[in-house]
Amino acid sequence: MNTTSLGNFFIHLPKTGGVGTKNMMGRDAKQMLREKTITEPYVVCDEGMTSIENWKTFGTSFKRVIRENKIFKANCVMSMSESYYHPVFADNIFTVVRNPHEHVLSMYFHCTESKSHKLKTKMPSLDGWLESWVSQKEQLSQTNTRVEWLPNKFSCYNPINMQSRLLGYPRTKDDLKDRFRFVGVLSELDTSTCIMAQHLSGATPSRCNCDDRRRRLV
Repeated sequence: MNTTSLGNFFIHLPKTGGVGTKNMMGRDAKQMLREKTITEPYVVCDEGMTSIENWKTFGTSFKRVIRENKIFKANCVMSMSESYYHPVFADNIFTVVRNPHEHVLSMYFHCTESKSHKLKTKMPSLDGWLESWVSQKEQLSQTNTRVEWLPNKFSCYNPINMQSRLLGYPRTKDDLKDRFRFVGVLSELDTSTCIMAQHLSGATPSRCNCDDRRRRLV
């Protein structure tokens, strides 16, 4: 690994298909290894919620016991975490974005229905949740003070411009081109992960081969 910066980094925006992206790319890597499209195994290594500023603590390889006396080892071709855009710490930055309306609904239903969300009883109705955030946003713009920190009150995400906020508020397409190696779209995740695999390995997963009618993406 480069000792002065992280090579490839994936900003996992919550509720935009980050886990699905990681799993799909992992399956592609295994398939390409079996088909000998690539010669060395690789994985996308999930660093949870660790900030990109702590990239030196990220793992560089992955190891798992498959069965007795057999261990699967692979290099981390890309690190992933629920972090934010930072121009200094990574050479190539990737992410996946989602339709904003769908994104807000996904956040809300995660916080009211997910088994992993243990404080879901704190959540009001969808309208109440959104109205609270809009009200706080208006108060902040008028007084520049924060009367109540709503993520603590609701134990849920801040839905106000989350994707734009975590990606550094890009204003134009040129901003995105300058900041990111590639920006995928959740509604086109099959195609997006094909392109990311090509960027990371220089090879094309067989499912992405549009010349092969048996495997081509629909």
